[in-house]
Amino acid sequence: MPTHRREVEVTEHPDEQVPHKPLQVPFENPQMQGRSYTSELPALSPDQPSLFRYFLDGSRRVFSIAEVVVERRYYPILAGQVGVGVIERRDNGKLKPLSDYCTFKNFIVFPDKMHDDDYGTIQAEIDKNSRFKFRVIKYKTSRLKDGGTLSDLGIAMIMREMHNAEIDAVQNLAKSGALRDDRMLMIDGGLQFGDQARIDPNNFRNVVAVAKTFQPHINTGKGRAKYDVGTLAKNLEYGDRTYVFGQKFKKLQLGNWYLKLRPRKYMHSPLQGVAKIEVFAVGRDEEENGIDRSRVSNISKSILAERNVTPYGKDARWAVHLYPIFQVEQYLKSRFVNSSTFMGAF
Repeated sequence: MPTHRREVEVTEHPDEQVPHKPLQVPFENPQMQGRSYTSELPALSPDQPSLFRYFLDGSRRVFSIAEVVVERRYYPILAGQVGVGVIERRDNGKLKPLSDYCTFKNFIVFPDKMHDDDYGTIQAEIDKNSRFKFRVIKYKTSRLKDGGTLSDLGIAMIMREMHNAEIDAVQNLAKSGALRDDRMLMIDGGLQFGDQARIDPNNFRNVVAVAKTFQPHINTGKGRAKYDVGTLAKNLEYGDRTYVFGQKFKKLQLGNWYLKLRPRKYMHSPLQGVAKIEVFAVGRDEEENGIDRSRVSNISKSILAERNVTPYGKDARWAVHLYPIFQVEQYLKSRFVNSSTFMGAF
């Protein structure tokens, strides 16, 4: 059934949509003694190379294209463009996309209420007649929750495909030998994404996620000692970081901390300029005793060294939007098909 074809608004802050459990504290080894935060200044000297060599980001655009009637009910059909970009910073400082690790895919998402043969027929017709390649996927209507919509389920499937493509890019980089302790990968966002079963923590050993937004109301502690992480993060000065919080992503153990990237006097709110840093615990020692403090310190200093150049004036998130990640975003946007052209395929 025809409907008004339009681009669907999707949040630009996916980390804010992830349901988080209370944090475990503290989760670094050795632990800070009697303190909840510390300074990581000074950052790297100008002649000292950053730990980060590669930068990855994923992006998606979602469109409402039609509806289908099954058993006297209307169900939305959505289409999506998904892109995952990886750029490398060469020894001369120039940033260059790595086409072997970049992915661009198109999807059409149908409800799971149709006959199994219908999906194969639709895929065959698309392969034969469409000017663009699309893969047909399904959303599970049984997952509809109170307050949600069927369109939300379709959007979630497109997001899932994007996150799985990000995981594949990371694992391909790791397996190729590109990632090392001094040639790390920075991911935009968090690590709680995609199909958890696809993630091998060993392949994420040299991967760090930097989120531009986070949930300040996530709580930690017990009883009267309970507090929200935002109350701790707002007290950070430039170069300060919190201690590491532990967090579970299903069966995987994570460590995350909050780092202030900008001087307070230039910020318009206490949490502006605070980034959330996230890594997987690697090896039994870190899983049981916490993230090694020297690892946390080295990562924090390299991230502080990335604070300039900034996309100030180009993006409202400039205070925590590290320039190489900004460049990956620009690359992805330049590779997407124009919205009008994309919708014209339907």
